[in-house]
Amino acid sequence: MTWATDVAASTAKLHVEIDPGDEDTGYRFDYLSELAYEANIAQGKDGFAGAVEAPPAAKAEAEAGSVAGAFQQMVTGLKPETIYRYRASAKNLSGSAIGLERTFVTRDPGGPLRLPDGRGWEMVSPIDKNGGAIQGFGAA
Repeated sequence: MTWATDVAASTAKLHVEIDPGDEDTGYRFDYLSELAYEANIAQGKDGFAGAVEAPPAAKAEAEAGSVAGAFQQMVTGLKPETIYRYRASAKNLSGSAIGLERTFVTRDPGGPLRLPDGRGWEMVSPIDKNGGAIQGFGAA
């Protein structure tokens, strides 16, 4: 199982659950933009051709005999407001496995006060009420 959390404008944390069994198992994440993935497919290539590998397979390992566990990797240098496609892969002496492809969307760098559909905030009650009171719903 794979999933993404803590997705921001230029970073995301990718997770994978691995059961290494009786062998040390290396793992990695491959990721690239959805546009690059689609361009690869259109050219008849593997969709993940040229994908970024994070971390390099030699540096990430689930130890033999350990129980199934979740592993994670923070990826950086992402473009804001971009769809990314990613997958996890694992390899040991018995063979290799590639996980399901997933997607995540990086956020807008504008911060939390920006509406997701791009509209701006607007004041619905004027600051200067000319001494008048504004009543709430149901008030008489």
